[in-house]
Order: sequence, then C-alpha cells, then structure tokens
Amino acid sequence: MFGFIMLAIVSLTLAAPAQAIPQNCTARIGTSGSTGYGTSICKTGTGNHRVRVTCRLGSTTTTYLRYGPWTGIPNPSTVYCNTGDRATAAIYQFLKYT
Repeated sequence: MFGFIMLAIVSLTLAAPAQAIPQNCTARIGTSGSTGYGTSICKTGTGNHRVRVTCRLGSTTTTYLRYGPWTGIPNPSTVYCNTGDRATAAIYQFLKYT
C-alpha cells in the first residue's frame, strides 16, 4: 500500500492599504555667514520629514551629524552646524504611516 499526501498551498494576496508618505522631497546644504546648514522640504503627500546634515569640524576631516526637527508637509526642516563648521551633505528622512 502506498500512501499519498496531498498538500494544498493557498496563497492569498491582499490589497495593501494606501501608504501615507511624504513625496516630492528634496534636501540641500547651504551657508549662512561662516556656518553651514541643511534644509529638507516635501511638497506633497502626508506624514512628517526631517533633514539630516553631515557637518565638518573646522578644517579637519572629522564629521558629525545634525538632525532637524520633524515637520509636516509642506513645512521645511532646517538645522545648522556648529558655528564655523560647514555642511558637506544633507538627506531627508520621513516617517511612514500605515
């Protein structure tokens, strides 16, 4: 007698709910006097975003991070490096709501 095992695999695909995320976002660096800063802005979508800036300590190769405040659409998030330090890079971060 041979036994047979039937295995049924059922795959369900459920529609995911619409994801609420900021969209059309940009981040940039700038200088005010001798101090660098970064700004991010998201023009559409929902949720919150902030800027993360890489700052360079004086004329050294040492860097540190600064984070701007979480803010809603379409408000900008801005943060400054320490006085006399310059911003070398900026990215935006966002919170995704489901």
